[in-house]
Amino acid sequence: SQGPVVKEIAEAIGIFEEIAFLDDDPGNALAIGPLKDVEKLKARFPMATVSFGDSHLRERWMDRIDQCGYIVPTLIHPSATISPSAKIGRAAVIEARCIVSAGAAVGRGVILSGACVIETNVRIGQFVHIGSSATVTKGAAVEDYQRIPSGTVVRMP
Repeated sequence: SQGPVVKEIAEAIGIFEEIAFLDDDPGNALAIGPLKDVEKLKARFPMATVSFGDSHLRERWMDRIDQCGYIVPTLIHPSATISPSAKIGRAAVIEARCIVSAGAAVGRGVILSGACVIETNVRIGQFVHIGSSATVTKGAAVEDYQRIPSGTVVRMP
């Protein structure tokens, strides 16, 4: 279910000539092939990202596309608001209407779902998934691989 969201972000950015998916589910009409085709498609698609909701699976496939030599972009929806002093990790996906405030640090392979708020001086670890409309309050931290459900408020302990 994450793939179509990532596709819409890529389309909204407007710099990609062709957007396609690999998926082992033969029922996915958007897929051009199974995951095992990742290496042979590099010449056609020099950039790739991974959109699995499962953090550990996302990391494994991120490492695999790195090893294949793909360029792995960070994708930020144009309607997201990112502070100039925020640090966004490689291969993060930031969905529509997210806010990432001053001094925040977002790790590698993170997914920030629609309209979530990352407040000032927050630390988001690697391969975290923050659900829609969740808020991580000032100075709080989210450890690697955590999934924060939609609508949750994470506070400093």
